[in-house]
Amino acid sequence: MIWIVVLGAALVAVYLFRTRKASRSHSLMDEANGWLRERGLDPATARFNVHHGSRTRHSGATTIVGLADGADGEIARFVIEVLSGGGVVCGEILKHRATVMRDNSLALELKLAGSSTPLIDGLLNLDELASAAKSESKRDELADVELPSGAATKKPEKPRAAAPLRRATLTILGKSEPVGVLEETDEYIVVLAEDDGERMRFTKEDMAAGKVRIDAMGHEK
Repeated sequence: MIWIVVLGAALVAVYLFRTRKASRSHSLMDEANGWLRERGLDPATARFNVHHGSRTRHSGATTIVGLADGADGEIARFVIEVLSGGGVVCGEILKHRATVMRDNSLALELKLAGSSTPLIDGLLNLDELASAAKSESKRDELADVELPSGAATKKPEKPRAAAPLRRATLTILGKSEPVGVLEETDEYIVVLAEDDGERMRFTKEDMAAGKVRIDAMGHEK
């Protein structure tokens, strides 16, 4: 009988801990509503992860990473630091979808490495690296072509992208959008966003963790 009482007490303690943590997380997000509205984002549509204990730029602040719908219907990605009772003390809009889904793994990597880098700075660095890679790809596609003297200058034809193997729905933090699957192996999957052509690569571990989901929509005809 004693072990039943002990087990029951442990379950109650875990439940109360999780309830308090969830309540604190939503309270912090409520303090970010003004910051989101100032940037044309709807707080009611926000999906987010709260990183208690991660390194921050501001002492006592908590990092929140998430998505929210803009007034134009576009999905915006953000990373902010929120100080309880003080609101958002710093924040940035992220450019790339893949950056958002790296927050948990990056937070763990920084912790295990004993790094003093704030999570917000680590994510912004990843976002810039993704932008640089995309720009490099663009430059390669639009490389200058030598033309005879006096000939009209024109851009070379853009190489045709590989045809998607199939269409699918990509879901990150509860937000879904159509993509084309370009490549799939036992280790990773590469997809292309239909709205802006952003190429994204996800490992099977990413999908197994449940933060990103790719559901088939049928084969391309």
